[in-house]
Amino acid sequence: MNTVVAETPISGVPEDRVWAAVRNVPALADHVLEVTTTPEGDERWSALLNGSQVDWVQRWSPVADGRQDFEQVTGDLAELRGTWTVADTLSLRIEFHLGIDGLAPLLDPIWTQSFQAHADALVRAVAATSREGATP
Repeated sequence: MNTVVAETPISGVPEDRVWAAVRNVPALADHVLEVTTTPEGDERWSALLNGSQVDWVQRWSPVADGRQDFEQVTGDLAELRGTWTVADTLSLRIEFHLGIDGLAPLLDPIWTQSFQAHADALVRAVAATSREGATP
């Protein structure tokens, strides 16, 4: 499994404001093409990663102890899951497996870089939106 982590300080920002931005992050990130809700309540994502359109359906777990997990139910990757953590630091950890084992040595570094850019963009968007109107 490949792992990327993006973090930024958000001290003083109300947690409920951050969680609202996390759930609205697709609308805040330019590389996210579309996110829709499925009849089951999952989210269908379409994003540009590494210059390619990547699609997946993810299921959220309930928020507990300042963290919320998500996991791909179906999609273009063999595995995709992650965790948002909200405390004094906002953190997004994404783990993925392309499922093309024979080409992994060639493709994994490229896709890791792309997922890092994806995570960085999402964290920046959530932090910026959360800070709007927050008390310092």
